[in-house]
Amino acid sequence: MLKSAIVFSLFALLTFSETCYGAQTNTIPSLEREVATLRGEVEKLEKAALNKDEMIAMLRIKTAQETEQIEEQEKQIKELKSQLSEYVLESNKCHSSSCLCKETELHTIKIPGAEPFQVSCDSSISGSGSGWTVIQRRTNGKENFNRDWRDYQRGFGDLQGEFFIGLDKLHLITKSQPHELYIVLQNLNNETRYAKYDSFSIGNDDASFQITSLGIYSGTAGDGLIFHDKMKFSTFDQDNDKSNRNCADENSSGWWFNNCYHCNLNGPYNGGFYWYPWQRNVLKSSQIMIRPKV
Repeated sequence: MLKSAIVFSLFALLTFSETCYGAQTNTIPSLEREVATLRGEVEKLEKAALNKDEMIAMLRIKTAQETEQIEEQEKQIKELKSQLSEYVLESNKCHSSSCLCKETELHTIKIPGAEPFQVSCDSSISGSGSGWTVIQRRTNGKENFNRDWRDYQRGFGDLQGEFFIGLDKLHLITKSQPHELYIVLQNLNNETRYAKYDSFSIGNDDASFQITSLGIYSGTAGDGLIFHDKMKFSTFDQDNDKSNRNCADENSSGWWFNNCYHCNLNGPYNGGFYWYPWQRNVLKSSQIMIRPKV
């Protein structure tokens, strides 16, 4: 009986093993097909990833190139803006209200508060730069500078020779924008020196055309105007000096007299035409000029 049971059990186990083996035999090809399919998918994904890596690398190169182009264009834009700013600055410099950008000859300028008027421009003085408006010139003593208040107010003389521009015009010019002052002097030995002041302006008629600003002096002639800073203009018929005498009448000229002067570039040509910080002898010539500060 026991023997029969053992035989039956062995038979059942054998039958089960054959069944399992058959099932496994049928499953292996299916799994192999799945593996092959998965390998194909993996290869596709790897290929796609490789293509994407190549695309990313290409995009990085392209991005770098475009970034370089953008930087170059930004540089060009910056340079163009700088050139435009310089052009605008030069255009402003060459405005019709001054002698800037003008040759050494007569030009017409327009100042706020006045009708257009002619001025003598000078860009020829060595070492002084260009664009100066001449406001006074003495060269030979032919022009009389012992004038009354009205003449000095309006101006007189020949713009191509000896002249004074006029205090009204000088006030409007220096009021319109900041100006610097440049004075060229020559002695009887033909030696030339200069005095420069970096901020020059005068008041109006109500203020007796007072020197309101001189600025800082530089030059080779000595600071002759410092004694006259903040002085009002005087003529023989308008005594505004600080002396108990009439300096303008005594010295036959209109000037910004103090008590009385350290310089007088409007004095009599052969006996009162001085710039004391340089020398006590009379001068041969003078030219007073102004220019907008740029």
